[in-house]
Amino acid sequence: MRLLLGLALLLAAAAAIGQDDMVKDLPGLLFKPNFQTYSGYLNANEDKNWQMHYWLFESRNDKDKDPVLVWLNGGPGCSSVAGMFEELGPFYVTFDGQSLFENVHSWNQRANVLALESPIGVGFSYDTKVANFSKANDDQTASQNYQALKDFFTRVQKTYGDRDFYLSGESYAGIYIPTLSKLLVDGIKSGDFPNKNFRGAAIGNGFMDVPKLMNSLVSWGNYHGRMSPEDWDTVKSQCSTGGQDVEKYDFTKYFKTDNGMDYYSDGSLCGNLTAPMLVLDDNMDQYNYYQDCYAGTSIVLPNVGRGAKGIKRRRPKRSAAWKIVNSENPAMDDFLPNPQDAAKIMARFNAKQVKEQKVFVDDDDLEKASEYSCTVCPSRERLDRHDYCCKSLFLYPLNKRGKMLKDGLDSKLKERGSSPCITMDKLFCERLITEVNDLWADSTDTQMGYPCWNEDAVTFYLNRKDVQDALHIPQEWRDSRKQWVDCNDPIYDQYHLTYTTTYDLFNYVLRYFEQPFRFLIYNGDVDTVCNYLGDAWLMRDVANFNIMASKPRVQWYFRNQSAGYSQNYQSQDKTKVIDVVTVKGAGHFVPNDRPGPSAQMITNFMFPQAQNGLVDYSDYSLVNPTPVPLPLVNPSNGNTETTTKSSATVSFFLAMLFVAGAAM
Repeated sequence: MRLLLGLALLLAAAAAIGQDDMVKDLPGLLFKPNFQTYSGYLNANEDKNWQMHYWLFESRNDKDKDPVLVWLNGGPGCSSVAGMFEELGPFYVTFDGQSLFENVHSWNQRANVLALESPIGVGFSYDTKVANFSKANDDQTASQNYQALKDFFTRVQKTYGDRDFYLSGESYAGIYIPTLSKLLVDGIKSGDFPNKNFRGAAIGNGFMDVPKLMNSLVSWGNYHGRMSPEDWDTVKSQCSTGGQDVEKYDFTKYFKTDNGMDYYSDGSLCGNLTAPMLVLDDNMDQYNYYQDCYAGTSIVLPNVGRGAKGIKRRRPKRSAAWKIVNSENPAMDDFLPNPQDAAKIMARFNAKQVKEQKVFVDDDDLEKASEYSCTVCPSRERLDRHDYCCKSLFLYPLNKRGKMLKDGLDSKLKERGSSPCITMDKLFCERLITEVNDLWADSTDTQMGYPCWNEDAVTFYLNRKDVQDALHIPQEWRDSRKQWVDCNDPIYDQYHLTYTTTYDLFNYVLRYFEQPFRFLIYNGDVDTVCNYLGDAWLMRDVANFNIMASKPRVQWYFRNQSAGYSQNYQSQDKTKVIDVVTVKGAGHFVPNDRPGPSAQMITNFMFPQAQNGLVDYSDYSLVNPTPVPLPLVNPSNGNTETTTKSSATVSFFLAMLFVAGAAM
């Protein structure tokens, strides 16, 4: 009896670990999720001093049956939590860093998505013995990820202990995932790793083979107009390293590197001609060749003329809309928005543009307004399209600069001796919409500039004390790290590449894993950092070595429009599969650039419908290509401090993002 009681208490304690990590009150949430999230820590080594932060997003579909999809951002040194907010997670951050709106194309449509902030020193992950720990390498990172996953399945979230699971990630995760996959194969074979249901891995725009990547970037740059015909003729005639096919030239012989990741010319004629193709010119987004952030960019790369050094092959800052300002919290100075940009819409809000009308409303309606906000309500006498338009616009004066507006609104209400809302006339409504449209005018994307400013908004949000409290971030981390950053520069600056190519790692997994397994190698086709062509060359060679049959490359579709191309390789017994997929019009960050197609792609990869090893990436039976947004939070039923402090024009913002997202 005592034995049974002890066992029951032990099981209850184990279950409590995962439940204690549940995120119960996430600040600024504007919609009602139909899923739970969990944030906590995993032991990334046996001594338990390496604490890896995880954030688990339950499936929107069936959390008890859907697989676990592990997500790893690259860098090296960049946060996977940032990847959730900026790409594939269900929460996107508003411009002011105060609120969260829904990403309707999040990857937890049919998966329990697990984000690991890896390696130790990234994001909220830390070493309990060494403050500001920042030493990492390929093998150490693989070991940390292996131990963290082992802890996840056995101690922290045991309910997933025998669930199917997949690895996924992008960029330098092209190293992380093959190295981790090899450890998992060995661990499953030896019995050391508890979950044997390792089904596959997806790598997006992967940094997987340095020579192939560098050589493909030279060809890609030339065929996108970056090199003159005369220079290209010189390259073909003077830079051959054997053979007549320019695609087989090894241009890396003319490059130098200090860390195995960043390359620059060796000063030779061929190096000076080809090295500039590895990076883009000033004020161009190397992660998306056709993305422009006209007013918000701070991508100031070195002048990469012939012979100049290259730059870090990781995310630069895109947004200059956030600048250093004075604040009561010096640690946050880097993350407060510049009033000329962040509050550009509010700058138009003045007495000359507002036509006040005395309109009586119910007290319940008034209570929906935050004490820090100015709401727009319809007049009972005038409910035309302009009033309706303005009703959908919810204004919030950003940060500390909002106090003056709050005080002004309070005095106006006292003067009237009533409970009116403020209506806006046709002129102001049209001007306000013009300001909203300016967000599009400053960017070529379809998400009101979200790719241009999301990094800084996320940084501001995650450095809020109430957010860190909700995510169970310990005081020990706060005392050590001081602030969360998207990418840890000290990690990158000390990092040295171990695996110039992952060719042998792919071969190892395909040859020695004794169960069915799939690889998805997907690429946005306009990325100039980790090019689709170099990854395709690598997978062709891996498939040939493993005697895998090649299927014809075919188009795949999203909402009856071409979404890219897919090519399938499979073993003779069809138990090992490689899918090489391009995503049309996407850059390095595929889930953000093409949210709808990417969600459809990853879902079909995890749930292949065909029995012959082929995946129909055009299939939309498992994921709705035009999802309906979840209900918005009613401020009157929640904490208005956290639910109604939304950024400028939130309702209109959400509606427009949904419309834009549905089109992608």
